[in-house]
Amino acid sequence: MGHAAPMVARHRPSLNRRRVWVLTLGPVVGWGCSACAPRPSAEIPPWLAAQVQVERNEHSAAPRLQINMQMRGSAPNGFFTVPFEMRDEKLTLREVHFIDSSASRTRRRASPVLDTGSQGAVLLSRSGATRYRPWISAQIGANSSIGALGHHESFHGALGGIQLAGMTLEPVPVSVSSRNSRAHVGMGLLSLFEGVIIDWNRGRLHLVARRSLYSPSAAPSRAWLDSLKDRAEWSVAPLEINVDAASSESLRQVIISTSGALPRTTLRVGDDSYTALIDTGFTGDVLLCAEAPWPLGAGTTQVMADISGRRATLSEHPLLAPLVIGECRYREVRVASGWSPPPGVAAEFEAVIGIGLLRRAPVWLDWQGGALRIWTGRGPFPNLTADDSP
Repeated sequence: MGHAAPMVARHRPSLNRRRVWVLTLGPVVGWGCSACAPRPSAEIPPWLAAQVQVERNEHSAAPRLQINMQMRGSAPNGFFTVPFEMRDEKLTLREVHFIDSSASRTRRRASPVLDTGSQGAVLLSRSGATRYRPWISAQIGANSSIGALGHHESFHGALGGIQLAGMTLEPVPVSVSSRNSRAHVGMGLLSLFEGVIIDWNRGRLHLVARRSLYSPSAAPSRAWLDSLKDRAEWSVAPLEINVDAASSESLRQVIISTSGALPRTTLRVGDDSYTALIDTGFTGDVLLCAEAPWPLGAGTTQVMADISGRRATLSEHPLLAPLVIGECRYREVRVASGWSPPPGVAAEFEAVIGIGLLRRAPVWLDWQGGALRIWTGRGPFPNLTADDSP
């Protein structure tokens, strides 16, 4: 746009802070019969015992799993960059390693799906648990976890850690469920950051570092990101997410127990506004979850789509009116229907915005600033990893 690029600090401040993850869990049920999967254990491995505890809350009969996460890494320009590729229509992260919970702390390459419709940090299938070997708590047992579109039984424990973008988190909360066909990274991990920027053309996910994780003398330069945030090419819509605990200066606790922890925005069709969940784990354009007078075309097709880690058959119709988010008007939108969230979940949102719509333009999900930014510039999106950016 003809503006001089701001100076970008070249020092590499280190990040070394702890936070506590608390999950309130429910009744115990059977683990299942997968012979090769790690069995639930009441004994916490000695090398995890200093950071993982099972405790009881005086206000609840259910035990809680408490995990003290340590984060190490550097974000010289205020963000961490993770490459990704679109695989089976899913945003699949690359150059990620999971660290198992054994004494050897073996690193194994992983390709998790970015899933803003899941509350957990790392979500694994039973086969994924066999490969990545998390510790699973027998004291906790199974509970009904909340995903974007419903409840499902999960077992909980800890991975030894996760490595991505020059950063290490250890140990990491993990949920294991038969609902997941692949590993997913959800809001439990993403809420450790101020937000995420998705550059579709370059295949880069930028995790915006929380300034409160750094001492004032070691804080990364933010002039670059502040300049990008003020660009006129953004269309801005409100973004709601309950990350108050994650936003505290101490960053000591996060308690995620309701769907309010999932990102929501407002969309418009005709004269009416609707609350919509932003779910990068949904592979379609838009999913309509409530009765609404949307003008839908007659060209109905049956499609298979991924919703919260599961495959579902949905009816899909063309939307005959523009769908508006902020100042962006989307046309040729396909609207899926045929999925009914259980009571108590549907009340949180009336529609789901999936990756089919999101990938039409670079987006910035800024939960710290309460804004969904959609890039509307005619030229290329600024290269955040170039030396002269932006």
